Amino acid sequence: MLTVAPRQSDDPTSLIRTTPFLIPLPSPFPAPVAVNRCLLRVAHLTDYRYPDSAREICTEIRLVPPDQRGWQHLNKYDVRVAPLSYSRSMYHDRFGNRVYELRNESVRNHLTIAVELMVENWCAYDASGAGLPTPIAIRDGEPTDAYCEFTHRTFPDETMQLAAQEVENATDYHDNPLRFLETVGLFVHHEMRFSVGTTGVETTAIEAWKYHRGVCQDYAHVTLALLRRLNIPGRYVSGFVPGEGVMHAWIEALLPLHDGDSARYWFAYDPTYGQWTNENYVTVAVGRDYGDITPTSGTYFGGTSALRYRNSVERKEREVIVL
Repeated sequence: MLTVAPRQSDDPTSLIRTTPFLIPLPSPFPAPVAVNRCLLRVAHLTDYRYPDSAREICTEIRLVPPDQRGWQHLNKYDVRVAPLSYSRSMYHDRFGNRVYELRNESVRNHLTIAVELMVENWCAYDASGAGLPTPIAIRDGEPTDAYCEFTHRTFPDETMQLAAQEVENATDYHDNPLRFLETVGLFVHHEMRFSVGTTGVETTAIEAWKYHRGVCQDYAHVTLALLRRLNIPGRYVSGFVPGEGVMHAWIEALLPLHDGDSARYWFAYDPTYGQWTNENYVTVAVGRDYGDITPTSGTYFGGTSALRYRNSVERKEREVIVL
């Protein structure tokens, strides 16, 4: 079923005039001189294989972003399931994520779920060509206190607490909260080594930090452990970026533009790549850690199953708007 999301405005000039890109960032961040607009097509395929038939299958997916999130707009999306017939319903979880519940009475051999997204995204750049952090407004009723809580995957041990203290001593949060977040993210980026196959979805930040290696999920959990140790609300973000073939993970921290400001915004940083997120990032879901935003989960009656998935992200349009 193809679904078209409502759009705020079809006039890009009007959209630029109302974007938070023009909110002055604290020094030493320079003023933006241009905004990049990117239209991305995301295709994600999930395939469950069953040696025997399965019945009473209930699958939940967190693969469709909200219609509007910051300055990411979902133009349209499509969710398809094979084999037919199936039923589906949608609800929002406590973190505001869109969750589809898919039900099949029975299937033989396999169950395939295909999700297609068309997403428009924006990012501001300075005169040097560097991407700038983009403020994301707090959603009404958002459980921000939950992002201060340690979870099983983000609990720090003594060595991580010492690392958090090291970062805090090196950079003054009160001088520039955004620069402080960047320092934390770069610290994790330089201390960790990207290594596929050495960790899994149940790996904790303590385990990843012990060997200083892992994948994007581990980089995110370690960064969240440090931020929460420093009393900074942080949340896990899942989504897509071009060229990876698998889902990606990064973090968002809740910060004021200047220390002491009452207004706070979410700012997204990717410790795996050591950079602020940009127009190539498609955000899907947020939570305290990976356990809150598992892309697919569910229950069924039958034998063991095997899960395979793949995705592609294609840039359909790109536009540079000079401010």
